[in-house]
Amino acid sequence: MDDAQKTVQAQARKAVQDQLGRVGDDGRVAISRDCLKAVPKESYAQVFAPLLQDKPEDAAALAGGAVAAAPAGRRSEAAKAALAALTAEERQEVGRAVFGPPSDRTRDRLWTVVIGALVAVMLAAVLVLAVNSFLAKVAGQEMRVSPEVMLSLFTSVFGFLAGLFVPSPGGRPNPPAGGQ
Repeated sequence: MDDAQKTVQAQARKAVQDQLGRVGDDGRVAISRDCLKAVPKESYAQVFAPLLQDKPEDAAALAGGAVAAAPAGRRSEAAKAALAALTAEERQEVGRAVFGPPSDRTRDRLWTVVIGALVAVMLAAVLVLAVNSFLAKVAGQEMRVSPEVMLSLFTSVFGFLAGLFVPSPGGRPNPPAGGQ
């Protein structure tokens, strides 16, 4: 861009700013909307980046307003596009803010699944050990599955399950000084 074009652009910008100062808020909104319609969508980042550099707190209002103003059937698409512009760490932060920690009901279900699976493993180990032992005695042969393997599986699962019910040492208050 040569100097003459820069001068014309600066004069036009000054004239627009003067005119915007003379109209009310509704007029400024209408003019801004018409100007934004003339900007190619690919250039939106170039339009908004300098504005948001001066006032970063306006970024949330702009993004929220854009999503809220989208037609009802396209809001999720607008939100997805906004999230796609974020880094992975920022998306995780948004997820934590939106969803929060799991509810007590969700935690209870997860514990039920984990403990149920461990109990199933423990019962399967006992069952295999018992059936293997019985079949080996009936057939007069050695056991096909080592009893030490099944016993170690059983005791480790049992120990883990027992550990779930032991209070955390970090959760107890400190004992009084002097060993009393």
